[in-house]
Parts: sequence; C-alpha cells; structure tokens
Amino acid sequence: MAQILPIRPADRRGFRIAIICALTFEADMVEMIFDKDWSEDGVKYGKAAGDLNTYSVGVIAGHNVVLAYCSGIGSNSIQIALVVGICGAVPSRPDGGELVLGDCVISSTVVQFDFGRTEPDGFQKKDNPEHLAKSSIEIQALMAKLKTRKNLLQLNKRLVFHLQALQKADPERTKYLGFIQDHLYPPTYVHTHHSATVACEQCNPDLGICGKDCKVLGCKDDQLIKRGRLVKDVTPIIHFGTFGSSNTVLRCGVERDKLAKAHLLVAFEMEGSGVWNILPTILIKAACDYADSHKDKRWQSYAAAVAATGLKAVLEMLELPEDDAGAASAPLFLQQARSPAKYLPFPRDENFVGREDVLTSLQTRFESRKPGYQLRLAILGMGGVGKYQIAIEYAYRFLDQSSRHSVFWIFAGSITRFQQGYKDIACQAKIEVLDETKLLDSVCQWLSNESNGQYTLILDNVDDRAVLQEVQNGKQLQHYLPTTSNVSILVTSRSRLAAVDLVDTKNIIPVEVMDEQSSIELLKTKLDIDEEFEELALNLVRQLEGLPLAIIHAGSYIAVRGSRMTVAKYLELLDAGKSGDRILDKTEILDNRRNMEARRIFSAIWERQISAFKWNPRFQYLISIGEDRKLEDGLNLLSSYSLVAAMLDGDAYKMHRMVQLSLVTWMKKNGLFEARASLAVCLVDDIFTSSVLARRFPICETILPHARKVLTYKVDGLGKIPALMTALSTYLADNYRLCEADRISQEAIALLDSNSAIGEKHIAPLLSCRSNILALQGNLTKAQSLGEAALEKAKADPNPDTRQIVSILNQLCIISMKMDSFAKAEEYSKQASHLCLDTMEPGKDWSILAMSNHITVLHSQGKLQDLEYIRRQLLSLSTDVNGAIHMTTFEMKWMLGQDLSRQKKFREAEILIKEALAGMRTILSSDHDLILRLLRSLYGTLSELQQWQEAEPLSREAFEIVRRTRTLDDEDSWHTMHEFLAILVGIKKNDEAESIARDVLAITRQTPSKIHLIDEGLTVLCQVLRFQDKPEELERVFIEQLGITTKDDQIRRMMHLGEHLFRQARYKEVENLLRLALRIDHPDWPGYEERKADMSLMLTKVEQNISR
Repeated sequence: MAQILPIRPADRRGFRIAIICALTFEADMVEMIFDKDWSEDGVKYGKAAGDLNTYSVGVIAGHNVVLAYCSGIGSNSIQIALVVGICGAVPSRPDGGELVLGDCVISSTVVQFDFGRTEPDGFQKKDNPEHLAKSSIEIQALMAKLKTRKNLLQLNKRLVFHLQALQKADPERTKYLGFIQDHLYPPTYVHTHHSATVACEQCNPDLGICGKDCKVLGCKDDQLIKRGRLVKDVTPIIHFGTFGSSNTVLRCGVERDKLAKAHLLVAFEMEGSGVWNILPTILIKAACDYADSHKDKRWQSYAAAVAATGLKAVLEMLELPEDDAGAASAPLFLQQARSPAKYLPFPRDENFVGREDVLTSLQTRFESRKPGYQLRLAILGMGGVGKYQIAIEYAYRFLDQSSRHSVFWIFAGSITRFQQGYKDIACQAKIEVLDETKLLDSVCQWLSNESNGQYTLILDNVDDRAVLQEVQNGKQLQHYLPTTSNVSILVTSRSRLAAVDLVDTKNIIPVEVMDEQSSIELLKTKLDIDEEFEELALNLVRQLEGLPLAIIHAGSYIAVRGSRMTVAKYLELLDAGKSGDRILDKTEILDNRRNMEARRIFSAIWERQISAFKWNPRFQYLISIGEDRKLEDGLNLLSSYSLVAAMLDGDAYKMHRMVQLSLVTWMKKNGLFEARASLAVCLVDDIFTSSVLARRFPICETILPHARKVLTYKVDGLGKIPALMTALSTYLADNYRLCEADRISQEAIALLDSNSAIGEKHIAPLLSCRSNILALQGNLTKAQSLGEAALEKAKADPNPDTRQIVSILNQLCIISMKMDSFAKAEEYSKQASHLCLDTMEPGKDWSILAMSNHITVLHSQGKLQDLEYIRRQLLSLSTDVNGAIHMTTFEMKWMLGQDLSRQKKFREAEILIKEALAGMRTILSSDHDLILRLLRSLYGTLSELQQWQEAEPLSREAFEIVRRTRTLDDEDSWHTMHEFLAILVGIKKNDEAESIARDVLAITRQTPSKIHLIDEGLTVLCQVLRFQDKPEELERVFIEQLGITTKDDQIRRMMHLGEHLFRQARYKEVENLLRLALRIDHPDWPGYEERKADMSLMLTKVEQNISR
C-alpha cells in the first residue's frame, strides 16, 4: 500500500540499508522499484576516500537505501546488506517442494564452495565446503517473522503486486516467458550436440558443453522432466533455504543434485559469501536456470525483476530502530510494528470479495503522491454499491502495510456525527481538550502537526454538501479538516457535488456495480449454493444487476427463512408486477459491519434520498409533465447523486433496477404512481409505435425494455396498451423473437375480447400481427385465415386506413406464395398495387413493398427481364422518396441483385447486394434474419464467380448466426451449413469442414428420436467426405443412412452409394445395389420416373465396364 517517504539523510552516514547487485541488469531492476530517487532532487552524498564503487541512493518501502554496483561495500553505518539478483535453482527443495524458473529464494544461511572447475564428468574441489557463520540474531528473528504462514502469504502477494507494476512500466524486459519455455532436463542429459559429433566454435572442450541454443543442439523435448506446477503459466513464489556460494558458475546437473542433497541447498550463486561475514546479510535472488548445462539467458532479466520485487516485499516488513543521525553501525533491531492510533468502526470483513480495481486505483494514487502535498481521494457511487465496505477493506490493507501510519474514520452524514468523529480521534490519540468548544480546532491542529505522524482520515457518507458547509465556532466544518501533507483524506459519497467540494475531480474514483463472478462470490458468502443451482444464482445476481447491498439483502432474506424460501421463489417475488417492491420493505439487513443508521429497511436506502428531493423544483419536474428545457436540470440532479447515469452517447440515461423499484415504492406511498404509470404507457407507446412503423429498429431496441416494463403496470383504463402490445409483437416477430411475440399477441387479443368497447379500433392491426407470427412459425393455413379476417375488419372501418389495408394485402400475398397459391397471391398483389396508385402514394415504403410483392408473383411465372425493369423503377423511386440510406432502398437493391443473379448477371448483382448488406448492417442487429439472408445471397453470388476466398468469411458469419439463433429443426440452418462447408471445400479447408460436419452430427445424435436431423447430419458429413480421400468412411456413412431414411429417400441414398462405389471401380457391387433399388422403388413415390431413368443409365455404364 502507500509508502511514506522518510526524512532525507543529511549525509551518507544516514543510510543503514545497502543493496548489492553484481550485474548491471540486476541493478537496473532495483532502481526501477525505487519509490524515490534522491539524486533527482540534486542531492549528492559523495564517497569515502579510496572508494571506487558506484552508488545510487533512494527510498524503497519507507527505507533510505544505498544501491551498490559492486560485490562489496564499506560498513560505516550499514546495519543490513541485501544481495539481490539471479541464481541457479535446485529443482526440488529438501522437503520435496518444486522450484521453477522465476521463483524467488531468500537465504536462511550460506554454504561457501571454493570451486575450481565443474564438469559433466565430475567435480574438482580445491577445498572442502565451508558453512559460513550463522546469521545475526536480528537476521534470524527477521527470517522467523517472514516465514510465518500469514507473513509468507503477504510476502508472496506483495511480490506479485510489485512485479505486475514493474511489468507495466517495462513490459519488454520483465516479460514472463511462459511455462512452455521452462525446461528441466535429467541431470545426466548434457547440453551438447546430439545430432552431430563435430564440435563447433561455441563448444567448450574443457566443460564438455556447447554455448548454442537447445533447439540448435537438438536437445530433445521427450527428455524434459514433467513438473507439477508447470501445467499453465505461473506466478513466482518465495522459498526460504540455504544457498550454495562459489567463485564459479555451476553448470552440472549431477553435481548440483549431489551438493544439494549433502547440504540441503535450494539455490546456487556467487556473490553472497563475499558480503556474509562483513555485514548482516540477506540474499534475495530469483531462479534464471537450474544450475545445469542447459542455461537460457532469456530468463535472466525476468528473474532480476522478480528478485527486485521480492526485495521490496521484504523491506515493507522490515523495521529498523530509531537511530541518532550519523551513529555508527548499530546492530539490526527488528521490533514489532508499533500499534498505530486508529479508529475504525467495524472489524475487517473476512467475506470481502472483488473490487480489486478500485483498491488498486486507491493504492496506486497513494503510492504516486507528491511529497509535500496533501492527497485527497473520493470513491463515488450509488447507495448500496459498497463504498464503505471498500473503504473498510482499504483501511485494513493500509494498516497491514504501513505500521507507522494511523487511520481514523469519521461519519460525515450529519454535524453531530462529524463532531463525534473528532471526539473519538481525541480519545484515541490522547489529545488534551480543555474546552469542549475548542474540540474541532484542537484535533485539527494536532493532526496538522507533522511531528505527530502520518494519518489517513476516512470521511464516510459525505452525501449532503450542506453538512460540511455548516458553520461551527465561526468556521465551516470542512475548514476543520487538516491540509498538511502528513494527512491524507479518503471520502465516500453518493453526490458528485459534495465530493468535488473536497476532492479534485481527477481524484474521484467511480464505484460501479459488481461483475457477475464477484456477485456470485458475494452471494455465496450468505448462501450455500449447490452446483445444480448455479444457473439460478447467476440469474438472481443478473436480476439484481450486481448491486452488492441487493445481493446481501437477497442472500439474508433467503437464508433466514430456511426451507420456506429458495432462490427460485425469491426470483418470483422480485418479478415486477408481483412483489418486487414489497420484499424490499420486508427485511432489515442484519449486518454488524454497518452503522446503526444504515441498518434499515432496504428500500429506504434510496427512499431517504428521493424524499430529500421532494421539494426540489427540478425533481418535481421529472415526476410531472413540464417543459423540455427543464429536463436536463432534473436529470443532472439525479445523476449527481448516482441515482441515474448517462449512457455513452449522452442521449439516454440508465437507472439501476433497485433504485427504480424503490422509486416505485416511494411513488405508491405518496399516491403518485397511477398517474405516472399512465403517463409512462403513453410516452412509450408514442415512441415505440412510431419507431416500428418507420422501421427505426435501433430506437425500438433501446425502448424495448421500457415497453415490456410498462405493460406490467396496472392502471385505470386501457388507454394505449393494445396499440403498444401490437407494436411490440410486430417488432419482436420481425426480429424472429417469435415465442415472446406469440405470447404478447395472444394476451392482447384476450384483452380486447374482454373489452369490446375499444376492440374495434385495434382488432385489425392485431389480427394482422398475429397472422404474421403464425406465418413465421409455419402455420400458414391459420395465418391466412387470420389475415383475411384482418382485411375484412380493416375494409369495414368507416375511415379505412389505406396503409393498414395495403400492409395486410402484402402479408396475404406472401402467405399465398408460401402456400404455392400463386393465383391468390397475384390477386392480393394487384389489389395492393392498384390501391397504392389510386391513393397517389406509390413512393411510400409500404406501397413499394406491395408492388414488390406483385413483382414476386410475376417472377414465379419466369418473366425475369420484365421483373428487372420494374425492380429498377422501384429502386429509383425508393431512392427519391426515402433516400439512399433507408431500409426499403436497401431491400430494393437486394431484390434487384437477386433478379440479376438469376439472369447470370453476377458482377452487377455482387455490387448491389454488397451495398444492400453494408446498409442493412447500419440499421439491423448482427443476428437479424435479413442480415443472414443477405449474407447468403452475397456469398452465393461470389461462389458463382468462383471468388471463394471472399465468400468464405461471409459464409462463416452466416454459419455463426445460425449456430447462435436457430435450431437444427430450422431449414435455413441446414442450407447455410451445406453452403458453408461447400465453400470450405472449395478453398481446400477440408479438415475444418470435416471437423464441423462431425460436430454437427454429434449434436444430432443427442436427439435419436429426430431421425430427420440425424439424416441431415449424415448428409452434411457425406458432402465433405466426398472431397476427402476417405472412401471407407464415406461408404460407412452411406450405409448408416440407408438404415434410417424413408423409402423414397432410401432409393436416393442407394444411388449415392452406387456413385461412390462406381468411382472406386467396384462395378459388380454397383450392379447388385442398383438392381435392388429398382426392385424396391415404387411408382407412387415422388420422382419415380426420373430415378428409374437415372438408374437405368448408370446400369448401362456399369455393364459396359464389367464387360471390359
């Protein structure tokens, strides 16, 4: 967490910690973790006479340190030396634990080896190993402290945190190479040429190894030793143990293991023994190799980064005694961190989850603050989003890391609570206050005195800016806050206006709702959730939109009711229109970590704020009908208190569901709901219905949730609800959301049946909508019947709506064509076209559609050139009337492109369909049915032009749409799949095509009752296998199909199998198969004569080949 800068030493004798690095890149990494570099202030400390070393001086983790670029240092004032850098690791610790490359090793002691030369053939010693003197008592005490489970976990956590910060600052040099590059070979497997016996220029004949890369030498992967930790990328962990230190690099795996076993070593290095007997020393090094012949220098820079961050983690736990400036070489004294003065109202929450982004942001800002300047931060968010929980967790983490720092908590929601906070500080810090009226001044002065230490004040619930602007003893409360650099201030607030009174806007950190994973973790702290109920739990946190307080409320509500309440039942209660607002009033949140003021009924969290707005004219406007110019003021008021938030485009606002439920509850209690609900229905109906008619689909999608919501309101009089239900059903059906469209349309019809007084006005469009839904579901007969009833109702209206009648005629025309009733289709299309011309509105999009349908009917008669002419006229007309960028214009281009394709005019068709697709993408969702159909038209045209590479991504997109939005029962799914696989085969991606085909077949086999799907799956696989050199598999698939198809299909499959056998010159088998097929085939089956002719022709060819 935040590190406090110590006083800058007056001279070089003020430095008591030395960091020693032997290699430049090791020192570079240490310099990068400096919290402060004193040389940047222009400070120079000089060197002692005769000292040839080079130094850098700065601050790490609150300690003044000197970094020496050498292997030794004078010991004038140094109390502890830390040797930092890289080492060679023993792969297995004495206790059996694994070390991997990048792990950090901290010395318990050092064994010195005076090596002469290490060779694969053996190890030549000049002297016996020597155990260096034991560490000082102080160092041993520090080691004992660091090895405790709690501190070791914290050390590892802090190392990873600092490493991530270092990697962000210098990603190139600190990058982790990945577990795949972490290679450990058997000790006897020497790093030399494995594929040749001739030595090269990099071979060392004395050591019997080569300096080239393992890949070049042919070191085999099958020789690698599998490691338990290296199944994925790993973060480094810290190990404590004995180092082996020598004057040469160890490059022999056999000797490494021998020495490690004899002396219980965990790592090897070269510099530590030179410092150990001079100064109290700790070695902090990271593994860059396994002390064998297979060294890889690419790991060195990363290992140096790990060692440097391990150093910083250790220094964060190191306490040096107070010492007079310039005192000589006092012994290291490790004392427990002094108990800081603190007042925190609640214990730490052991179930705290998530929020690492906010905590990291707070920490980073504290660590990067400017010396001499006070830092003020604020966390801002709506009520219930977890601001105070974040502040509590931050405070405890802060105290864990900075034992010299104190934290005080002040509730700033009222003048009384603020004053009580200052009384608590006076009590905790033992500030003598003789005059009660001088309390605020006395505490402020004491906090502002830098000699009293470093402090953080947490001001909680700064929601009302008026509180801190209240005058006490001649000054506003906010002026009793210290402004000196030794005091940092953290504010929690719902109100941006209140926060900016105290904190610069760039230091305000927004707190959003939780992500799904954190929300589930939080819910599990209150409920035991079995795996089978995970989906329900996920649905619950989605319904609660990740609001922590709502999740805690739900968990508590369910838990205290035992078996009487489940997640599923709670979801039913939460459902709007039932008891969603009622359950918010039911249960108190029994949470001892909240102040008593906050432990109230859940809905009151926002009701109190809403009630505070009651007499605010801007809020009054928002809940009434007023002038548009006042809207922005009202929204700004709610936004400033985090009750609503502007969307990215700034034209819309979002409100959390819990806030909305609380607002509904407040309105009901105050008798405002009925009028506001009626107004909401009218507003949504006007926007949604007009957008559907104008086909402004993005607007429809934005308003859709609101349309669904207002239909749940129970208001006096039906008003515009039937029209809204019709518009909603129409939009949903057009976007292929047929189940919901079907339900709403049926509910609308039932509503009109029970209210005949208003039924006549809405019945025709509703019947037409229902007819369209049934047609899309494939129930054409009933769709036609309802359409005709709708047409009759529309024509019977005393003031007939031409647009409505033409739309119904258009729909009936399309249904008739789908039923192959072209005479009826032509009749409907003629009526619609004449009606458009008679009303002189041929340029309207519904008129253009009517004439297009007429064209489609003509197309069924094969008059392609006439159709092309009329299509061009319609395209020109739509462009003039609607503009070039309009959905109808894009549809006209698409239809003309299809006509041109049918006439083999593929180049012009390609251009038109591309323009249509590009235009439709700007209007429709990516999964819309029209996008799918356009994609199929375009890649079909490209395929005709043999432009396979361009067709492939389009067909892939279409295939993905089908996979996301359609079932295998849908005919378009199979057509799209066949087309995609054909294109893959066309560009020689046979393996991918086969893989997809097998996946599809596997899915179809999961529903064995649906034989037709399995048959289609087998057909898809056959399509691909024909282009693969796998005749046996293709034959097996053909034979399997024969066993599951209908009689007429079976004959067709036998013919396909015969063709396959014919290509393999298995003529006798083909003859037997075809003669059997001819005997089985029946004249009543469709296509009999054509099949018989084809099989007879094939038999003739077979007999000719047999006779040869």
